[in-house]
Amino acid sequence: MEVEERRHCFRCGSSVPREATYCPRCGAPLDVYYVSKPPAPRLTPALGLAVTLAGAALYALGYTILPLSMVPAVLEAGVYTLVFGVGMFASSLFWRWLKPWLIEFIFIAGVLLTLVEHLLVFTLRLDTPALVYLFKAGVALMAASTASWLMAKRESRLLNVAVVESRWPLALSLATAATMALVFAASSGSAIHVFEALAAAFTVGAATWLLWHFYAPGIFRLYLGLSHTEAAVMVDRGLTGEETSFSFTEILLRAFMLVLMVFSILVLGAQLFEPQLDLSSIETLVLLAKYSLAAEVLLGVLGPPAYWLFEALDLRILDKVSATLERASPIGFLDNMIDVFALLGFLSTIRDITLSLTPPDASPALYVPTAFFNALLLLYYYAAIVLPPALIATALYYRYSFRRQAQWLLEEIKPMGLDEAAAILAGKAS
Repeated sequence: MEVEERRHCFRCGSSVPREATYCPRCGAPLDVYYVSKPPAPRLTPALGLAVTLAGAALYALGYTILPLSMVPAVLEAGVYTLVFGVGMFASSLFWRWLKPWLIEFIFIAGVLLTLVEHLLVFTLRLDTPALVYLFKAGVALMAASTASWLMAKRESRLLNVAVVESRWPLALSLATAATMALVFAASSGSAIHVFEALAAAFTVGAATWLLWHFYAPGIFRLYLGLSHTEAAVMVDRGLTGEETSFSFTEILLRAFMLVLMVFSILVLGAQLFEPQLDLSSIETLVLLAKYSLAAEVLLGVLGPPAYWLFEALDLRILDKVSATLERASPIGFLDNMIDVFALLGFLSTIRDITLSLTPPDASPALYVPTAFFNALLLLYYYAAIVLPPALIATALYYRYSFRRQAQWLLEEIKPMGLDEAAAILAGKAS
């Protein structure tokens, strides 16, 4: 018995017959639909509204029936959840209009809010405690934009139509890098610091990109361990546009990979060679961030570019002795350093800062919001120094170097095809 092929409504996600022109559940036209069951949760206005209402409810509880000891934690959670929900709701509307590239501008809006807050507080000297909510709203919008775009991208792969997921990734990356550099510079209230921050970000970013441009293929070959082009390497598919072109959000996340790698190396070095250094102060961490700028140039080429090339090329190593195929990847510690160790180092630093700022007998209701806000504050101030050059380098690398290097490596390595590898394996088996 032949199974009827069904589609899924773009608006409500319900299964509909193949011949239907309108969804029987919500009445939406089916000119745009999912070719298979959409993932859950989906980016919908209902989801954004639910998160917004949950944030508003938490904030209202903080002023009503809760004990005073719980008020700080609930108010913090309410503010971030409320603004995060508003960002998701706006993103869901952009997705409903099939314009997910607009979601990335919400991230820019979040960065601009933090810049406005710093200008009002540090430049205009407005002593208004409520202005900190602008900073919190900016951070929440950045998080909402990133999460929403990733959800939309996941859904877009199942649509029957192609949508533009991102526009002007290089311009958005450079604009974001400049704005984040201005956020940190604004805390000094000096025009000289503004110029220095912009000059440092673009100088370090350009220098890092140039190193990647000239040396990333060599580092890739070193990790791959090939001494000649006849080595038994294979690839299961050629390069596609999706593998070599990246959106602003993807560039942002990949630049943050570099930031975490550098942070982990410097924190480890500080703990080993300068154990008396107090990493629990914002001042020390800002100093650490400045050293990170040099580390990005000197150490960055050893990590992310090679990792990205391995990911795009998707090579396999054919072991003719054991007649097996193994996925080619960078040396083992690279993945651990980027994905695990950096986060552990960051979290341990957050713990130290929180313990230093919170009384020993503080209740969890005070400790939790202090830890959460310190995490965001540390992450943002560190990122305001280190992320701009990393973002510039990553954007320039993907725009001008990445595809060329990947194509050159394929031509240099000359990987055999699946059929040739299968014939070798079959010969060994017989």
